[in-house]
Amino acid sequence: MKSIMFNPTKEDYSKLQQWPMVRDPMAAVKDYSVLKSALRWLKPSHWRLHRAYYKQRAEWIGKANFEKYFEEADRTVARSKWEFLRLRKSWYHIPLMWERLAGEDSKKILDLGCGDGDATQSLIEFIEKEWKKNDKGHELAIVGIDLGTSRIKNAQNLVRATDSRIKISFNAQDAVKGLNYPDKYFDYSIVTGVIEIMEGERAHTFMKELCRVTRKGIYMEDLMDRYPGGDPQENLAPFYEPYGFKIKKRHVIFTEPWSLFSDPDPCKLWPILRDQVIWAERE
Repeated sequence: MKSIMFNPTKEDYSKLQQWPMVRDPMAAVKDYSVLKSALRWLKPSHWRLHRAYYKQRAEWIGKANFEKYFEEADRTVARSKWEFLRLRKSWYHIPLMWERLAGEDSKKILDLGCGDGDATQSLIEFIEKEWKKNDKGHELAIVGIDLGTSRIKNAQNLVRATDSRIKISFNAQDAVKGLNYPDKYFDYSIVTGVIEIMEGERAHTFMKELCRVTRKGIYMEDLMDRYPGGDPQENLAPFYEPYGFKIKKRHVIFTEPWSLFSDPDPCKLWPILRDQVIWAERE
């Protein structure tokens, strides 16, 4: 995938630091509109990236068993690339209800499908900032789980907490086959970019297991536009409701700041994709 092969420069990273989410983490919510979603198809660069992205994903799934790919592929990433991607993703990894994850009733948090740990790191930094601002804090365990062993190694090597009260661990497990944790073991869970690459019953089985091990609330970010190798859902409520969770907040956003006449992403990684960010709570 292009997001793995590209090589960002220091100048590229500096350009990302000018994006609005550096000043306002919720900027993507204000930036989106249905009209802009339609207008993106008038943008030539979006069309070019859309065709390339579609072709790339179609070739990718044609050559690989998806389950085996995510489990076995070597996706080692350098820190410079990881930092660029983490900042790039922070546009659409908006911290919706993350103050709940920093609260006193949050003692165990799961990042399921954690990948290289970029969202884990962003969550840690958010919690540390909240604690410092409110002069609070407590012992907190954050566990990252992913199918891919190379991505777990990336997370182990790259993710850090400056507050010693936050304990971080990562391990490889397959949620579809079952997680090695009892019911409601975690107070809260986060899931970023997972359901979008699962199809059929696997997605429902994944959600059932996620809800089983989560006691209070779930944050989810997931793609809405359809591409080969996945089954994005416009409505994720039916995935939650059978297991006692209800969606309380939801925002549709783009994966980059909107512009009709320029390309904000210096590395042009993806077309302008529609994304959704959700907060669900156990009833």
